[in-house]
Amino acid sequence: MNDSLNFYFKLGSVLALAVLAGDLVMSAMFGWSLGFMMALIMGAASLASGILLIFAAYHWARGVRPLAIVLAIAWLPAFAVNVWSNIGVATAVRMADVQEAHAQKAVYQDRRDGLASAKATLKVAEDNLRDLEAAHAWAGTVKATGLRDKLTELQAAADREAARGGCGPRCESIKREIMSTQERIGIAEQRADLTQRIAAAQKVVASYADKVAATDSGISSAANQSTLHAKLLAGFQLGSDPDATKIMIANEATGIAIALVVAILSVALGLGSVWDRLMILARAPHRIENLLTPALAPSSLGTQPAQPPAGSYGLRGRTIFKAKADRLRALAAA
Repeated sequence: MNDSLNFYFKLGSVLALAVLAGDLVMSAMFGWSLGFMMALIMGAASLASGILLIFAAYHWARGVRPLAIVLAIAWLPAFAVNVWSNIGVATAVRMADVQEAHAQKAVYQDRRDGLASAKATLKVAEDNLRDLEAAHAWAGTVKATGLRDKLTELQAAADREAARGGCGPRCESIKREIMSTQERIGIAEQRADLTQRIAAAQKVVASYADKVAATDSGISSAANQSTLHAKLLAGFQLGSDPDATKIMIANEATGIAIALVVAILSVALGLGSVWDRLMILARAPHRIENLLTPALAPSSLGTQPAQPPAGSYGLRGRTIFKAKADRLRALAAA
């Protein structure tokens, strides 16, 4: 291997192990939802999907083609099961997150609506009180109880005047004052009622404000992603508001894409990171030194067994050196 590429192959090996571990966890999570045994089976299928092609490539390079083909064929269902389990986890987790976010957002919005309603009620009461005090500046200086006491006194005075022989000018004056006092009592009671309503509305507003502050707003990255993907799938309608069906389709498509990418990367990174060493290991059994060691070579040959030139590990080269090894073995046995 070129030394300048050694770092990248090592990095690829680390990434391959990381992706393979993530792939294994995803498949095991899906299996766990069906039971412990299914978690083991799905995990094994995930591992098989990640490494079977490495074994197949190794035996293919060695020339054991039937075994390599069998391993490659066995890899296909393992890969399919791995993708299937990954899809189940990726879509389920994202859908659960989106659904939970929507439900939480509904709760948050309901409480915000309650807060807005309470604020509106409070504003109406405050406006009415402001208008009342603007029209009757004295309303804030008296109480209905004091006016009722005054009304009782006026009524008694009117009765006394009437008992003296009819209702004269003084009696009429008292009656007019009685009517004015009654009107004032009504205004004072109205002000007291508005004051109580404002106090009650303020408590409701404070209660809803605390609830809103303590409630999760339902913001979800997965939900935002699904909404954006739905807009893109609808033809880059970025200013639109996609419905729930489009969001669900986009979410499922995203889950499928994630599952495929993880499964494919698990295979590609694993195979690519070990390819150079895999080819070296595949050629090693065909080298002459593995067939006949120098200790077994006859001294009459005068030379050590020939070594294959570097880089000449093709089929023709292996055939030539194998033939030489056979001849050397025959001479050694004579």
